[in-house]
Amino acid sequence: MKPLAEYLLIKQKEKAYPPLLKEIPDPPSQIYLKGKIPDYRKKAVAIVGTRKATGYGLKTARELARDLAGQGIIIVSGLALGIDAEAHKGALDAGGLTLAVLGSGINQIYPATNQPLAKKIIDQGGALISEFEPNHPPEKWTFPQRNRIVAGLCQMTVVVEAPERSGALITAYLALEYNREVGAIPGEITSVNSRGTNELIKKGAALVRNADDILEILGLNPKDGKFDKLDKIEKIILECLKNQKNKDELLIKTQLPVSLLNQKLSQLELKGIISNKGGLYYL
Repeated sequence: MKPLAEYLLIKQKEKAYPPLLKEIPDPPSQIYLKGKIPDYRKKAVAIVGTRKATGYGLKTARELARDLAGQGIIIVSGLALGIDAEAHKGALDAGGLTLAVLGSGINQIYPATNQPLAKKIIDQGGALISEFEPNHPPEKWTFPQRNRIVAGLCQMTVVVEAPERSGALITAYLALEYNREVGAIPGEITSVNSRGTNELIKKGAALVRNADDILEILGLNPKDGKFDKLDKIEKIILECLKNQKNKDELLIKTQLPVSLLNQKLSQLELKGIISNKGGLYYL
């Protein structure tokens, strides 16, 4: 493993190379990684789809990624516009980890509008991954080629929205070739963006409604790990919520600054650990 400026060059024979990626028929001989090397013992799920997503698709991708990341699942996608970007954002919302597999070199973020998102992925402990030289520009052929890495890194690939001819479907079919799990979000039968996903389900892909469906397919209990990564402040808040309380009561009990309490309450809601109904918070 060779450090190069702000990134790492990891060869296939090295320990830091993703073990699942070694199992595919044509793994890259080396990868460039910018950010933190992930814990490969954790489960990883690819969430992919069209760049021209509907509001339904964008919302679904973000919520699905958020809920999975809140359970400790690593979210993998391609940093493209649309579904990919929302999947990364959902993982970040939950304070989780996400990996972006690029169809260009890691110094050539594409699209350029996603540069702030790429930075946030790294800042939050995730990583950018590419098999291309760091300054390699994006080209038409590089995106289908990187899809095998997206599928190869994960135990499961989920397609949220995809028309009949879509790179996301390439990723799904590659995942099937690699003997990995494949799921799809169902959509309206008249929607162009749901033709690909509905066809996947027709051909035997798992019908995915929510994160619990994915956790079940992966053999995980939806409750497993939910409380494992809580910090000290979050645990104090939960201790106070053995009986439901409003925010004023929580401020008095916890003695936390308002801004910090608001931040932690939002994070606990995103992780699905607490709920807020009519101004009252409860487990």
